[in-house]
Amino acid sequence: MAVRIALIAGSGLHAVTERISGTTRPWVPSAHADLPPAPGHRMEVTEGSFGGLPALGFGGRLHYYQGYSMAEVTQNVTEAHHWGAEVLFVTNASGSLRAEVATGEIALVRDHLNLMPDNPLRGSARFLDLSDAYDEELRRMALVVASARRIRLPEVVYVGVAGPTFETPAEVGMLRMLGGDVAGMSTIPEVIMARHLGMRVLAVSVVTNRAGAASTAHEVLHVAKARAGSVADLLEGVALALA
Repeated sequence: MAVRIALIAGSGLHAVTERISGTTRPWVPSAHADLPPAPGHRMEVTEGSFGGLPALGFGGRLHYYQGYSMAEVTQNVTEAHHWGAEVLFVTNASGSLRAEVATGEIALVRDHLNLMPDNPLRGSARFLDLSDAYDEELRRMALVVASARRIRLPEVVYVGVAGPTFETPAEVGMLRMLGGDVAGMSTIPEVIMARHLGMRVLAVSVVTNRAGAASTAHEVLHVAKARAGSVADLLEGVALALA
């Protein structure tokens, strides 16, 4: 089946891909298949329809902090591109770096700071332009849908860190000075690979905790799951606008 949209569910956000009407099967990455999935992630893929468009949805992802290579981390994107996906909707859970971005909010990623120690294009001779990494038209659509559905949707700069540790207070101060609004341990490698393959990208983050304050994975997942339905509504609205 040729697809148009690919979706990647972040921690606790598999309700997003459950919104796809279709068939779900296990997703077995090419390497380290014996490793357990990260908390809040389902190693499954769904083929079907989302917002009236043919879609492929991954119920979880691989992370660099789990010990995967960047090629393995971005395997979901390369598979989606192989199936014909032109647009990538990517979601994640993040920690807020600023008081004005509250826990429980849904945020729209407009740019990123990549502080991960590797890049999925390392070894490539191509110097990829990322000045338009997060598609402006898709972001406008998302803001319109959010307004219509009364979802507050601040635009943020997402900082990608290697993990798996949460940030210290000093690190939060540093990331704020660099211009970051939220921080997380995923997404950026997938965005880089998607843009390398010519896909348009829309990224949405659920702010699950205050970075630099005491946090647990359980708390992160609790907040993400509570907001997953609203994230699905938002992305479905954008898909309908694209249809």
